[in-house]
Amino acid sequence: LALLAARYPRNDELPITMGLQARERGYLHREEFLTISDWKFPTAHHSHRRNSEETVQRRTQGSLSTHDEESAITSLMQLGGVSWTMGSVLLHFAHPEPYPIMDAAALFSLNGPPDQHPTLPFWLAYVQAC
Repeated sequence: LALLAARYPRNDELPITMGLQARERGYLHREEFLTISDWKFPTAHHSHRRNSEETVQRRTQGSLSTHDEESAITSLMQLGGVSWTMGSVLLHFAHPEPYPIMDAAALFSLNGPPDQHPTLPFWLAYVQAC
């Protein structure tokens, strides 16, 4: 296991710390949003960087304050550059309720197709399965 982990170097402490701070505050700051997003997608296109501080705070506050799973993810997906996967990462670290990160490896472990194009029903079933 250590050999596999060494091939995948990541610092999980920063997104965990930022997520806990956002959870207590009730929203993410733009810099936290960018750091957590970049943690999961370090080489992705950077359209999520166009979101303003005000927009990030407003959308994440709506997402982190609800217990409705549909509202939690769809509020985040109204941010520029936020996909189902990126939304799941933000929820995983910052939402008071536990949320799984949705990615190809997780879908594979559930015998799902790694190229799944999520929909809201798929997301809700995925959260329930995890």
